[in-house]
Amino acid sequence: MFVDEAVRCYLDGWVGGWARSKQIAAPTPTSTGWYLATRNDREFERFVLTRGDERAVRDVLDAVTEPRTAVKFVGDPAQWRPVFPKEWVDEEPGWLMFRTLRPGPLVPVPEGYVSSTDVRDDVVYLQIHTRDGELASWGQAGIADGWVVPDRINTAAEHRRRGLGRALMTGLEQAGVLGGARRAVLSATADGRELYRSLGWQEVGPLVASYYQGHG
Repeated sequence: MFVDEAVRCYLDGWVGGWARSKQIAAPTPTSTGWYLATRNDREFERFVLTRGDERAVRDVLDAVTEPRTAVKFVGDPAQWRPVFPKEWVDEEPGWLMFRTLRPGPLVPVPEGYVSSTDVRDDVVYLQIHTRDGELASWGQAGIADGWVVPDRINTAAEHRRRGLGRALMTGLEQAGVLGGARRAVLSATADGRELYRSLGWQEVGPLVASYYQGHG
């Protein structure tokens, strides 16, 4: 088995904008892809693989010593699962998705809602509130190297199915265009996958994603 190098450009774009959104150090290139020092409560560090065969992947896994280390790359999770030792726990299913961007109109928020956008240090923050001030939908996106990477996309349960997600994503994409991005890439959960498809996003492929929990 081999990590699919044909999708390398999407992962290269993703790590840059994702790191910008998380406000962590810029990704460091490695022999198999990228290293990110995430250093948050959930994750200590992350390896994003863009090349290598099965032996190379095993070498990355064998070298990990810190619990809460993540490894992620595009591939078939069922096919790659046997390569990961028992100390590694799979994340929930995810898909890498992309789309080409062009200037266009914003999707208006529904009646009864207002949106606000703030851009700081190449990160777009967009929130949608009710007119009473309740936060209904929110998200952000990092802009780096011509890519915009939507991140932390969410809509409160009681406000779903009203078009807020569409307005939120369009707002982030168009803010990215204004910031010089011409392509977008993101990691989608099962919940977000259908929304992104409906907005014209295409799947690069499923993600192999697992965390090292340490030796028991």
